[in-house]
Amino acid sequence: FRQLASGCAISLAILISAFVSGFAAFQLLTSVLGPLPGWPANSWGFRIVLFAAPLFGGLLIISLLKHRTTPANLFLTNMVWLFFISLFMVAVLPSAAINFLLALLPACLILLVSSFLAADKQMYLNLLAIIMLIPATLGLVYPVEATQGYGLVLAFIPGVALFTMFSVPFLFGAVTVLRRGSLLLTLLGLGWAVLTPLYSEFRPQPINFIWYQNQDSGQAHLTVRHRGRLPNLLNNEFSSTPKALLPFSNREFSRWRELPGKIDGGAGVTILDHRAQSVTLDIYTRKNIATISLYTPAAAGLIGYEIDGQSFKAKPGDAEYDMIRLTGLYGRRVSLKLQFETASPTEAYLANHFYPLPTVLHPFQDLRQPLGSPVHQGDQALSFRLLDLSKSL
Repeated sequence: FRQLASGCAISLAILISAFVSGFAAFQLLTSVLGPLPGWPANSWGFRIVLFAAPLFGGLLIISLLKHRTTPANLFLTNMVWLFFISLFMVAVLPSAAINFLLALLPACLILLVSSFLAADKQMYLNLLAIIMLIPATLGLVYPVEATQGYGLVLAFIPGVALFTMFSVPFLFGAVTVLRRGSLLLTLLGLGWAVLTPLYSEFRPQPINFIWYQNQDSGQAHLTVRHRGRLPNLLNNEFSSTPKALLPFSNREFSRWRELPGKIDGGAGVTILDHRAQSVTLDIYTRKNIATISLYTPAAAGLIGYEIDGQSFKAKPGDAEYDMIRLTGLYGRRVSLKLQFETASPTEAYLANHFYPLPTVLHPFQDLRQPLGSPVHQGDQALSFRLLDLSKSL
């Protein structure tokens, strides 16, 4: 029992150390490079760090505590932890538990068969269990890297740390050499990642400009959404003092500047009916307006709404304003009826997302080149105005 308890503690220490080492290495990269891009132009330095840093953490623990356990005992306690991990996944994420169960069952069978062999032969057979464990640990690394990228590196460090925990019992004989080698590889990967460019023409930096204009006051602001550090020429154009720019949102923007410019028009709105607990609007949009958003005070308690007679339930939120977003309108006219839990509000904000952008943005767009590019919905213009809902037709 003492050997089992000691082995479980050492296995857990290896797992934690491997995870912390991998996470700390990427935190070091973040402190030097800024927020990591999802898909850097040169990813091999990051990949070396991803595998070498957790291995160094695991080998560091085993080099300090290997005199307290044996490889066979450590392999057994690793299977104990795999059992508890599988049990946890069955209870919390049943759909993902199959990955661990397919590794646990054959590994336990191998462990059972090896118990009938001589002590010096057991680990040779147990080595086969590593093959079964690869899909449940390292098998998830590449798909996550390809879909989430290194901007979410925390998602696949646990898999590498788990594989490190399972592989350490087979590395006792060369733990000192491997520890030094993994440390050297980690430093090599860190240097490679820092010295090679993060962006290229094939994998540019995502930089999006968002133009906000208050149609009532005429005040306009330009903000920038980006991943990683902004180019110096572009960074100098924006204020770094956080500021709330939207009256219907508490969000503070960390990169912004006030600019002259004007966007004409927006969605046309007519208040058809205003009752105690409902408001009916007629909304007409131009063809260049892709999306409109209506913000009503959360205190009114929006409980549902109808779009051209089709009913929807409102989703409760924790912000000061509830939002309804309509997309794909492009010149259509729609009827929108709002239903409230308490008294109908007398005011709401209407925001429009549309193109083209004001020409005053063109110099900033030029500063984004050559390794910056808009992504997803690209650069956007958003204008908003206050609606007086009490003025029915």
